[in-house]
Amino acid sequence: GILATLFAVIAIPLMIVFALAFGSLGDTTRFTPTTIDEIPTSFSDDIDRLELDLSRLDSDDFAGLTEPIRFDADIDLGSILVIVPDDISVAIDSTVDAGEITVFGDSVDGIDSSYRSSDADGDGSSVDIEMRLDIDLGQIDVERP
Repeated sequence: GILATLFAVIAIPLMIVFALAFGSLGDTTRFTPTTIDEIPTSFSDDIDRLELDLSRLDSDDFAGLTEPIRFDADIDLGSILVIVPDDISVAIDSTVDAGEITVFGDSVDGIDSSYRSSDADGDGSSVDIEMRLDIDLGQIDVERP
């Protein structure tokens, strides 16, 4: 309601001014793991563009796991892009304070938006990766190659 609108009108311009004055909006952090051991467990930054490209992995890489791999990302201002191969199952819990979330083509946007998605069977046992993706201001994209 009114508080969300007030936040958008005041905080968003202040965050952009802060980003321009104290950091670069052009920084990109990329992870392209070729083994599951190279998948980071977490990433946090004030201003960044994060790219996690899992396209060099396949379901055989996850075959021996008894629990899903967990990845958490938290960015104040920027974007998160995650590329997940078709044969890797994923559970996603994503939130943006102001911005857009697109997961496998489904989108939500606005203030205090969230999106949850899972490839899991009813008991949750089939998930290879669990992700929590959070951005204060920006965009989250999760896509298949």
